[in-house]
Amino acid sequence: MGKISSTLVGLLMVLAVGTASAGFTDANLAGNWACQMQGGFVAQASSQALMQIHGDGAGNIVSPNVGHPGVFQVSIGEFGTNQVPNPSSNVPAFYFQASAESCQYQISTSSGSTYVVNKDGTGTLTLNWSPKSGNPGAFVNCTTNIATHFNILLGSATSFSLMSSDLLGNSCNGSDYSTCGSSFVGTCTLQ
Repeated sequence: MGKISSTLVGLLMVLAVGTASAGFTDANLAGNWACQMQGGFVAQASSQALMQIHGDGAGNIVSPNVGHPGVFQVSIGEFGTNQVPNPSSNVPAFYFQASAESCQYQISTSSGSTYVVNKDGTGTLTLNWSPKSGNPGAFVNCTTNIATHFNILLGSATSFSLMSSDLLGNSCNGSDYSTCGSSFVGTCTLQ
């Protein structure tokens, strides 16, 4: 009985080590993912976003069906009251957070949206978005195609973390994604 138990324990250890050393692959991102993010969008701090994407398991983000493309909805935040802080007085300025506008995008039909998952669970995600009709063009211009880029970290088979890798440019004019980018962080969950 002792020899069978030690053989079984040894076999289980080999299987466990073999599974752990196999690591992550692009196949780990297959399926529908729902993501919730916070950060900045087009230099507007305190923005929030919801995103839904579908990975094909082979490194491509695709529409799971024609009527349901991936979506990216951003609620753009702002602060304000037109009060200016005065360091020489003890009276603080009052600021509040508000949602300035909402922008909605869908995965571009000529997508080219891709991802790479490394063996250690790190990777990248590139998403090409087309604006939905009715997006606003002022305060923040949400009427042009955008590409968002993220660094990702898989934590399990059912979730991953992501962080924008679009650096805010020095030429950011405060209203255009092509010069401003985003600075989101968040979590995605397999649906």
